[in-house]
Amino acid sequence: IQSTERLMLIVEDTLTVSRIENGKINLKKEPLDLVARVEYILDIYHIQAEEKHVKVSLETEFDSANVQVDINKIHEVIVNIYGNALKFTPVKGSIKIHV
Repeated sequence: IQSTERLMLIVEDTLTVSRIENGKINLKKEPLDLVARVEYILDIYHIQAEEKHVKVSLETEFDSANVQVDINKIHEVIVNIYGNALKFTPVKGSIKIHV
């Protein structure tokens, strides 16, 4: 079942990329402070990191990083990357995020 689910996710991701490239997905670009959004996501998922005793650090060169993005899409991307980092980081490991 896991391999079937993984294959479905790959197909879904491929279709999404194709739709974006063909202009069939409208991205709603809005201003967003990327640093604040990453901090927000880390705060939401801090319990999962604590359960695995994973140390998470956020390094930034700036107090804020204002970008024009589709907020929902970039949120989904950050959550997916962070979720994978948590999933594959061993117990008592560490994750370093640089924005």
